[in-house]
Amino acid sequence: MNVCSTLTKTYNLSDSYQFKVFEKAEELVHTPWSSIVKHDPFYKIEYLQEIEKSCYPDLIPYYIIAYYNEEPLLVLNFQKVIFKGAQLQSFIVEKNSCTFSYKLYTLLFKFITGFIQVPMLVLGNLLQTSHCGIIFKDEAIDDKIKLQLVQKACDVVLEYAKAKTLLITNIYDNQSNCLAHIPDQYNKFYSEPDMHLQIDPQWHKMEDYLQSLQSKYRVRAKKVLNDSQHIEVRPLSIEEIIAHQATLFDLNRQVMKKSKFSLGDIHENYFTEMAIYFKDSFIMNGYFHENKLIAFSSMIKDGKTLNSHFIGMDYSFVHSNKIYNRLLLDNLCMAIQTKSTILKYGRTATEIKSTIGAKPLEMVNYLRNNNAIINYFIEQGLKYIKAPVYIIRHPFK
Repeated sequence: MNVCSTLTKTYNLSDSYQFKVFEKAEELVHTPWSSIVKHDPFYKIEYLQEIEKSCYPDLIPYYIIAYYNEEPLLVLNFQKVIFKGAQLQSFIVEKNSCTFSYKLYTLLFKFITGFIQVPMLVLGNLLQTSHCGIIFKDEAIDDKIKLQLVQKACDVVLEYAKAKTLLITNIYDNQSNCLAHIPDQYNKFYSEPDMHLQIDPQWHKMEDYLQSLQSKYRVRAKKVLNDSQHIEVRPLSIEEIIAHQATLFDLNRQVMKKSKFSLGDIHENYFTEMAIYFKDSFIMNGYFHENKLIAFSSMIKDGKTLNSHFIGMDYSFVHSNKIYNRLLLDNLCMAIQTKSTILKYGRTATEIKSTIGAKPLEMVNYLRNNNAIINYFIEQGLKYIKAPVYIIRHPFK
């Protein structure tokens, strides 16, 4: 192991394979990182630097570049967080009638997880649903070699970051490729799907979309729009985002507190940093009731894709004004206006998003601990953790 700089270390797998680990995005400037990630805005060095500024130390980054005979093969983006076991308790499936052993195990599981608070390494960007943190320079590389490289990279960073628990996340189940044959010690489980909505090229305005719906879904959408007419909706400028920074953060905290499961955290200045960095590609709608900001929805434009990002709501207004449903429809309206071809709604609220027309893409995750005994209990515990049950609706004619 050779020290390359203060924040960089090199590991040799053999005479041919080499892994370089970096702790700061600025250290990537004179490496092949940019040439491999190409134009993906969520892996650009400048973006990674913004994440470091607005999320550290809640998200501690580690970047790795793998080489073969000094030629770069792939890059990986890791984030270290503090994992709290209590977050898993809301996923336990409660049954009206179950065996004594099931009740005992779930009771024990809740008791044990309540004490868990450990550093966990995550392969993937926790702030972006569709980014798994793995980019190969050449996708034609054999899947077996890809798997070996990813596994070794994970081992290297676990050792370097002094962590024992690893989560590989944001993997589309139908695109897992090299991870499809990952060893059994990586415990596989499913999370809520990522919801995508294809934008019909014939939708030039919101009315076109409404006309494409079946009658009952069109009536429902129009009711949401009518019931929220008294809410003022307008895009927020960078100056307004800065002025409302504290309120935006508080509104987002309200949403995060209701979330069943979340890792990492953002700082109060996160939205300001994103607005400054992405400029016109960062879109934020503010929702005002009697001149008070009660909700917001943020989006990031990436070429022809519009990514739904963080939202925030004052929950005392949600049920009476159907704010959440209005947010989803307004995101769709923005996708039409910006001539996007796909709207990525992200995870959560699967059934509600499907009533608008979004389709699920199943997401698979892998969780592992270096301790064999702990890993066994993880394997057993995951059997009792289920993503929420949902029904996919089909609203179009």
